[in-house]
Amino acid sequence: LFNPHPTIHATMMLGLFAVFKTAVATAEAASMDLEGALISRVPSGRRRRQEFLEAAGPTLLVLTFLEDSLRVVQQWEGQMAFM
Repeated sequence: LFNPHPTIHATMMLGLFAVFKTAVATAEAASMDLEGALISRVPSGRRRRQEFLEAAGPTLLVLTFLEDSLRVVQQWEGQMAFM
């Protein structure tokens, strides 16, 4: 682990640091470009919610009725004992 040339090691580390710094800057710039492109294509929150509910609403309604019918069947004896 003894390094007879510490300046070479430090120079290499500084060079690697510069490469990584450039890579990070490039990646950040690319992600900002991608984020800007994606945001311009994404509809507003209200529109997305409306689209979701238009697609999922009927399914959620049917699931509500199924859940309610299962609950009635499972709790039938308790309800009859209560009455």
